[in-house]
Amino acid sequence: MDILNCLNSAVVGGVFLGLLFIFCFLGVHIVKLARRGYEETVKAKKGEQPQKSAPEQEKKPVPKAPEPVYYIVEKKKKRPKSSYSDPKEFRFK
Repeated sequence: MDILNCLNSAVVGGVFLGLLFIFCFLGVHIVKLARRGYEETVKAKKGEQPQKSAPEQEKKPVPKAPEPVYYIVEKKKKRPKSSYSDPKEFRFK
């Protein structure tokens, strides 16, 4: 019975966590949509036009993309060592 109680409490905790996530997710998005709607109504009352999407606004000429710049990278040549120095000696006290 102990294992079943442990599994049951884990499942209940997972369900609670899932419901809490959904509640918070919906709450945030509802507040965002409510704020956007409030701002649109305030603008409408002032007589301002709501913001239009980019294509409906002024059509600006598309700037030409700059030509790509290419760099020539040369690989460094590694010099082969003909002889090695004596190994260093470390003394620990």
